[in-house]
Amino acid sequence: MTMIDPARIQTSQDLTEQLAELFHQGGWSIQRLATAAGLSPATVHAMINGTTEIPRAGSLSAFVTACHQPSDLWLEARARVVQGGRSSQPSQTALLQAQLDEMRERTERAETALAATGQSPDQLIREATLARLQDLAERDPVVGDRENGHLYLIVHPVAGREDALAGLFDDDPVRQLHAVVHQVVQARGGEPFSPDLTSGVWQPCSDGFMSVRGIDDSGQVREASLLEVFVFDNGGVAVLCGRGTTYAHSKWRPLGQSGTPPVRRVVFPSLVLGLTHGALALAGELASRYASYQGQWQIGLRLDGLQGAMAYDYVEHGDDDAVRLYDRPAYERTALCTTEQLLEQPAVFTERLVGPLLRGLVIAPRYLPYGAR
Repeated sequence: MTMIDPARIQTSQDLTEQLAELFHQGGWSIQRLATAAGLSPATVHAMINGTTEIPRAGSLSAFVTACHQPSDLWLEARARVVQGGRSSQPSQTALLQAQLDEMRERTERAETALAATGQSPDQLIREATLARLQDLAERDPVVGDRENGHLYLIVHPVAGREDALAGLFDDDPVRQLHAVVHQVVQARGGEPFSPDLTSGVWQPCSDGFMSVRGIDDSGQVREASLLEVFVFDNGGVAVLCGRGTTYAHSKWRPLGQSGTPPVRRVVFPSLVLGLTHGALALAGELASRYASYQGQWQIGLRLDGLQGAMAYDYVEHGDDDAVRLYDRPAYERTALCTTEQLLEQPAVFTERLVGPLLRGLVIAPRYLPYGAR
């Protein structure tokens, strides 16, 4: 029988052997220890068979505490193992294993949080997406009374690293962001509109980089020109547009009437579709090039100021006196997708987010199916 003594641990193999001995001498089963420690069975199994060479500190502390051991001595042992490993270049296998360990721990935390809420994963993801949309709305530089409705869009990695875009931000980020945005806008095609993703000037912000248009040096905001595009450290993308809805004069007067044509609150379908498509494609491209993230994404769209609005097409063609007006103040849609889908099917998810809005505006046949025209 091996003596259990964390002070003897110098290498990852020592750590694995000591944890395995602690497990066996305690008469544990993997399931019982996992339950007692609040870990997944897969994590416990990896820690005692060496699949995880160096457990994460939180997992190690939970494991040994459940075995009635003082966690501080084991964490000191772990620190020695980590320090010893820094003298040599980690192997590709070790790097991949570290990424798997990190993903496993994030999964455990998510499973624990999910169990505590009693809600389904879909409900939690939708709530998290709506919360992120609200956070974006709170960054809106237009405060108080607004003339226009605003568009808010988020594309957020569900399990991305906090520093996923470190490689991009460390090497001329403005030039690279400019190039990627122009690439995705060119690939998107479609009818031109303004403001578009290529309109602004890139600059650093507290949580990444942002492209800004419609705000002058004094901080004065031109609402109809306002466009902020955020690229966050974790690979997420967000768009805030001050022209979600606006006002336009009808280009036609009803037969027999004179005077100034009426002013209508309008939505530009091409703008909503184009900004959404571009943001989805941008997030996918950044994840593929710089973040190596192939996981899931929360995506969400909010458009406010919609009450009484119509599609601009009806104003342009003189049908505005006969169309049914939008009868709700705001529109929200969320969805879940993968990096592969962002890269290969941005048009599909654009339609999923925007399609119901176009149907509510009675303009869907002109634009849907999106990407097929």
